[in-house]
Amino acid sequence: MPRRIASALQKLNERYRRALVAPIVITLGDEFQCVLKEINRSYDLYLEAEYVLKLPIYAGLGIGTAETGNNNYAPHMTGVAFVRSRNALNLAKLRGRRFVAQTGNNNLNVAINTLSIAVQYIRSLHTQRQASVVDHMLLNPRLSQTELSKKLGVSKSAVSQVLRAAGFEALNEVSLAMRQLLGLNRLEAS
Repeated sequence: MPRRIASALQKLNERYRRALVAPIVITLGDEFQCVLKEINRSYDLYLEAEYVLKLPIYAGLGIGTAETGNNNYAPHMTGVAFVRSRNALNLAKLRGRRFVAQTGNNNLNVAINTLSIAVQYIRSLHTQRQASVVDHMLLNPRLSQTELSKKLGVSKSAVSQVLRAAGFEALNEVSLAMRQLLGLNRLEAS
């Protein structure tokens, strides 16, 4: 399992290298940590982490200042972002929520975390096949249904039917709203 986690984190580090201040590293047993400069990408990174690890994960996002010193190694950094991140992770575990954000702005927290609950609920209703098709679409937003059908070796109508039954349109709208709210943090969070 540790080798699989390390391999998955390496893939995520490569894919998100432009968005990361510090690479994703394992910190405590099965916990990992990263520092992002593009916070609106945090939800994408969370979704992809679950996908590549093939495990449900708890994610705590803390938005705020981070003191890097002379080192871009996340476990050696300090600051408000890390305190909020730990609080968010503890809240996620306590309440059984997959993704919790702590931004320093209560209204923004409520909005992001409520949308996260909605996403988690919708995704919990998916069959394994629906989850696979939906994950492909969420992680590859530029992918057309025709391209996905070729990739999966099924008809376009089959992909369309699965997405409709999975409530993909609503799920995608909620996910987009989360990304937009996360992008507002630069203006709202302290």
